[in-house]
Amino acid sequence: MMFLRMILGLMSICFSTGLWAQAGYLEDPLFQYRQPSARAEAMGGAMVAATNGAYTGFYNPAALAGAAAYALNYTYSDPFYVFTDGNYKGLFGIASLGNAGTIGISWYRFQYGVPFVNFALEDGEGESAYSAMMTLSYGRNLGSRLQGGLNVSRYKGWYSSEINASTYLFDIGLTFQAWQKREERRDQRLTLGLALDNLFEGKFSPLDEGQGDPLPVILCFGGSYSSQFLPTNDGRFYNLNATLNAEYQHILNAGKSHFSGVRLGGELLFLDLIAARVGYFSLKLYDYGAADSNALSRWSDFTYGLGIQIPFARIVPNILPIVLSVDFTSRPQTTFSDDFDDWQNLTTLNVGVKVAR
Repeated sequence: MMFLRMILGLMSICFSTGLWAQAGYLEDPLFQYRQPSARAEAMGGAMVAATNGAYTGFYNPAALAGAAAYALNYTYSDPFYVFTDGNYKGLFGIASLGNAGTIGISWYRFQYGVPFVNFALEDGEGESAYSAMMTLSYGRNLGSRLQGGLNVSRYKGWYSSEINASTYLFDIGLTFQAWQKREERRDQRLTLGLALDNLFEGKFSPLDEGQGDPLPVILCFGGSYSSQFLPTNDGRFYNLNATLNAEYQHILNAGKSHFSGVRLGGELLFLDLIAARVGYFSLKLYDYGAADSNALSRWSDFTYGLGIQIPFARIVPNILPIVLSVDFTSRPQTTFSDDFDDWQNLTTLNVGVKVAR
């Protein structure tokens, strides 16, 4: 779930650069970099307490209890630093089971665009290396204001016919409707969320099955405030929907307190049609003792993006009760060293459809 499953495939970078051997990949920034949701990417990745269409379970399975009844999204993102031909593709879907809860199924894959290069620095041959994640999510109401959820994921890394491995990961989450106020022309609510990724400290090592390197256990908690107000005269649309998200995260099984930090995001949705999003994240890093080489001790950046949706469910609810959406962001990739800051822009595109509850 969340940041972990997005970048697990990039661990082979740590193999080839020696960062794993030098300091342990638990403290390397790469595995937390990419968001599959363009909306989350634009909002600093702060989604632990918010619903997010078909991507909801990815960030916190408990929030599925308040998500759309049915949703399906496709995501595409590229490039990744030196992997200019590398790309991410994914399918995410959720379906309501009524009072029994909501389930989600997702498939997400990072294609490096080049064959794997081994320790001897021999040229790779054959099929491009890739990493893939399949996840089954489940969330339901545990009370009038409390929701709980679980993710079960199978992660696979394929680098060659001889170098590949897979493992299982388990995530849990909770959300709590802390406050809600409904008025004739305004609806406000505050939701708190908590998620623990890789609960049982799953291990993964494609080069040595007996080594079993532990993957990061990540604790995230935060809040989401939303406000809908000033409905149009016919009552079908809101003039403005505002959302503010904040999140704190920390790696529990790292030797040092690195990769703790905050994520912030905001969204304004006009007439249920056009969304403008901004965000910011700041995470403490480990610089591998290389501060004199312009390595950064903090990974931070501003984020932004746009979204467009066509709410047929509000325009012709009896004929076509669905909402079509397109979300997009394109921004400079966050640098990890002052010596490297001219990467190609990161572009993430989502297209989706959902049926409201």
